[in-house]
Amino acid sequence: MNLRKLFSVLLCLFMLLPFVAVVSAQDEGVNVADFALAERIQAKIAAGEPLNIYVSYHDVSNEFAPFIRAGVERAIAELGVNAQFIGPVGADADAQISEIETLMDQMDGLAISSVSTDALAPLIDRVVEAGIPVITFNTDNPDSARLVFAGQDLVQSGREAGQLMGDVLGGEGKVIITTLDAAAQWSIDRETGAREALAAFPGIEIVQTVNTGTDPQEIYAAIENAMLANPDVTGILSLECCSTPAAGEWVTRNAAVGTVKVVGFDLLDDTIQLVIDGAVQATIDQAPERQGFEAVNLLVQFLNGETISNLDTGVGIYTQENINEVLNPTAEPTEGVNVADFALAERIQAKIAAGEPLNIYVSYHDVSNEFAPFIRAGVERAIAELGVNAQFIGPVGADADGQISEIETLLDQMDGLAISSVSTDALAPLIDRVTEAGIPVITFNTDNPDSARLVFAGQDLVQSGREAGQLMGDVLGGEGKVIITTLDAAAQWSIDRETGAREALAAFPGIEIVQTVNTGTDPQEIYAAIENAMLANPDVTGILSLECCSTPAAGEWVTRNAAVGTVKVVGFDLLDDTVQLVIDGAVQATIDQAPERQGFEAVNLLVQFLNGETISNLDTGVGIYTQENIGEVAGS
Repeated sequence: MNLRKLFSVLLCLFMLLPFVAVVSAQDEGVNVADFALAERIQAKIAAGEPLNIYVSYHDVSNEFAPFIRAGVERAIAELGVNAQFIGPVGADADAQISEIETLMDQMDGLAISSVSTDALAPLIDRVVEAGIPVITFNTDNPDSARLVFAGQDLVQSGREAGQLMGDVLGGEGKVIITTLDAAAQWSIDRETGAREALAAFPGIEIVQTVNTGTDPQEIYAAIENAMLANPDVTGILSLECCSTPAAGEWVTRNAAVGTVKVVGFDLLDDTIQLVIDGAVQATIDQAPERQGFEAVNLLVQFLNGETISNLDTGVGIYTQENINEVLNPTAEPTEGVNVADFALAERIQAKIAAGEPLNIYVSYHDVSNEFAPFIRAGVERAIAELGVNAQFIGPVGADADGQISEIETLLDQMDGLAISSVSTDALAPLIDRVTEAGIPVITFNTDNPDSARLVFAGQDLVQSGREAGQLMGDVLGGEGKVIITTLDAAAQWSIDRETGAREALAAFPGIEIVQTVNTGTDPQEIYAAIENAMLANPDVTGILSLECCSTPAAGEWVTRNAAVGTVKVVGFDLLDDTVQLVIDGAVQATIDQAPERQGFEAVNLLVQFLNGETISNLDTGVGIYTQENIGEVAGS
């Protein structure tokens, strides 16, 4: 490969030249004249018919996918081509293969980022043999019959990451490398480059490579366990998008900002903020939006007779000094949305014109949890008051696949969908598909702002976290040690609440946050996690719970350990056990988020929208209950 001369490894020069492009390895290029193009595609080109390009990404539910999708959508707008962004939910090679095989007769070109290079190579070869051009993007499959690759030189980007880590550590320290999948070729390539670069720093020792898996909670836990096992580690080098923010979160929560340095990849919103905050020293961008655009553009160029070659999307390095270049502009306040500006499905238009009852589906992320009956009650009130057909649906247990499958099954029956997602990443593509089908979607309880949803009905999570933090500071009199408990520390709702809580507690210099306890969702495990944290930190005087279910567990621990009045508890929601614990003085305060109202408004906003009214985001507010006013809700 002819590489452009590498720029200086000095950080100042990195900031002057944030992107380093590499000249294509495909020196001669490829042309359709040398390709056995299927006759049906030749006929379409001759007739000037629009081409159908399919862009198959290896996991449409991951945090990187929206950037790729945005590039595909830009290609559709700019190139006048029919392009579809497809792929499995979760890194499922069999599902990716099956979907492509089903669509082969419709596709005039395929761009693919493979779940597994080995599993997908034979399929790529079959598609090419059928006369359909295939390029790879994001993740290459060089041993297949693909034409060219559009993406980052992974070994080189690994070298850049390793060089940055060596620089920020001053050439001395112990490092762990984190990756979602250590056996994947992209990870092997990046790690190869990183280790090559770090080998130039004799004072740096690579302690281990941590294979985190893809589940957000497991990623954080894997990093946490590695750091507990290696407390003298001073650097975390992440090889991809999703363990980078987890590493930054660990550094933040463990008061290790500036002590443990983090270098990672990509520009997720959380990563950008962590760079701003100094918890991540540098992150490397691979231009994912451009990858999505070029995945389509290269195929269009090829089919139009142009010669195409490999395209390296480069290395963009961002630190605290230049991260402002990529910050998203502050969103303007919304003026609301109206059905007049929405491509409503014709069947729904016909029902409204005929005055037929509307079918609204309210999908909650776990109908078996303790919060669900309150939401259901709101939906039932909406049915009674609004004269609409509404159904409360959702998985038993927080099962994203179950939620997706149920909604897909009911798609033809629904006139509107309100959804609280099991996983914002996993459900965003489904929300987009439902909206594209002309069915209005709103979110409630848990927002999904990066999807095509119309509006959100629920609590401002950061603000509610601030309220909880302020209450904890007040009940402790500004002095003490606190643990924060949450069912899922990696979930966006938890991150938002914790952000607010930490902001508020920072105003109390006499309060120390000892740790965030990730309890899981099983009731027995929640109690055990709190018990273990209190045994490990016997001088803790405050427990701040971020949700409904660890609040009563914290109150129970206080009661069983004769710590009422000594250890103060602030939490969320009005479960029966929590109400009683507030009455008994074991929980000092709990914050209500009006779940019954959330259920009602989930239906009401959709009805208003379909009736032609303009709707906007709706904040269900913060209700604070202590021993003084808990009687207002006790027994209700």
